[in-house]
Amino acid sequence: MSDSGDQNRPDDRDVQASAPQPGSSRPGSPPGSPPGSPPGPPPGPVADLQIGEAVRDSFLVLVKNPKDLARIMIVPGILLVVVTLFFRPQGDLQAMSDAELLAVLIPIAFASLVPLSLFSFQWQRFILLGPEGAKGFLPDNPSLMVRYFFTLIALFLGASLFGSLVAYLGFVLYAGLTGASLMVHPMSPPLFLGFIAALVVLLRLCLVLPARALGESYRFRNAWRQSRGQASRFFLAGLIVIMPLQVVGAIITTALAPTVLGPLGASFGTLLTQAGLYAFLAIAFRKVSGWLPPR
Repeated sequence: MSDSGDQNRPDDRDVQASAPQPGSSRPGSPPGSPPGSPPGPPPGPVADLQIGEAVRDSFLVLVKNPKDLARIMIVPGILLVVVTLFFRPQGDLQAMSDAELLAVLIPIAFASLVPLSLFSFQWQRFILLGPEGAKGFLPDNPSLMVRYFFTLIALFLGASLFGSLVAYLGFVLYAGLTGASLMVHPMSPPLFLGFIAALVVLLRLCLVLPARALGESYRFRNAWRQSRGQASRFFLAGLIVIMPLQVVGAIITTALAPTVLGPLGASFGTLLTQAGLYAFLAIAFRKVSGWLPPR
């Protein structure tokens, strides 16, 4: 890795202070692993995530790499604008029934996964590998990007299905114990329980995303084992990183909404939040898994 590449990973010094040094086990044994390194990731976290350190490093990545962030945003941003314009809902959303609203929002959500996965793939590779990991506007390895995309879908779909199952069982249990049905609304206890269940699954398995972006031999079970005892740390640190970026994105989106630049403002606001989220996730992966860049 060149010196310029090292400079674009502003959190290296902090992470390396507590991460394993070359020769330690690391996911998938990347090229350059010294002889005798174990072939796979450790069975558990090599270090606890330090919330303050992770938050600081996440913002440092954004502040120190604005040009590269803008470059990586360009293609996903254009695609998000296209999705917004193509799937623009007709009519008043507030006047729609729940079924009509879902019929509008679900296609938008799935179509948005393509540009969002493209952005998160390139951004995490840049953070973990430096400029050589994401040199252009599009991925150098399309097949790796496709595998990452399907991993992202599997993660969110699996978490959603698990949360839905927990919520359904909650409603069934309530009906069985009381003999009465419970009204379905966002704050009903079974739905809240299902949301928590889905969130726990996401927090425990999220490390698989930066690993897949790197092309590591790293499975969901590895992410589950290495995130042991880290879920609450992931949640708090991620929330601290995301919230201010969401506020900034909402201000930009609201300011530009009445103009012709409305879709562009919404796209930028979304990607800004995603930039903070996946910067944190890449940093958390390196810290907790002990991964080291190839020499």
